[in-house]
Amino acid sequence: MIDITLIIILVIIATVLLWTVILFKIVMSPFAINNKWKLLGVLLIFALCYSMLPSWAVKTFNFKSYTIPCIIVSVLFVGLVILYTMINARLKKYK
Repeated sequence: MIDITLIIILVIIATVLLWTVILFKIVMSPFAINNKWKLLGVLLIFALCYSMLPSWAVKTFNFKSYTIPCIIVSVLFVGLVILYTMINARLKKYK
């Protein structure tokens, strides 16, 4: 049986790897400078959500388990994957 803690750990590891890939794709892309800053801003918002949203939810709603924070982190990871696919699709138009 898979524990929720294991899911959170795997998602965080995958997120760090995906952040690294997205960051390199943004920096090395042929996008205009202002578009690069916008994408980096979106990536910063994702980072802030990852670090603050789960703990805020636990403290505010007094959750006793980590189910809701795990769902929040998983949804943020899906959003990050969507951002990655959108950047890849946009980069294919430049080639």
